[in-house]
Amino acid sequence: MTKTVAVKMLGAVSLQLAYVASGRLDGYFEFGDDYYDWLAGSLLVQEAGGIITNGQGGPFTWGTSGIITANTSLHGKMVAELREL
Repeated sequence: MTKTVAVKMLGAVSLQLAYVASGRLDGYFEFGDDYYDWLAGSLLVQEAGGIITNGQGGPFTWGTSGIITANTSLHGKMVAELREL
């Protein structure tokens, strides 16, 4: 079975995380170590009731590698799919 991941850049990471917080996007992920770019947006998602984890699905903390954020019904599915990549 082939899996496809569609990626569409919508602008700055902070904007994409704000879209997740507002419900415009269901989820967002990025790999790397740009946690300075993720901090403010991750707070928006958290305050809106979304889930934020590191790239492996663990706690999102200072110095984390990667970010996965989504609403509560989608986050677990995103983590599972991204682990298979």
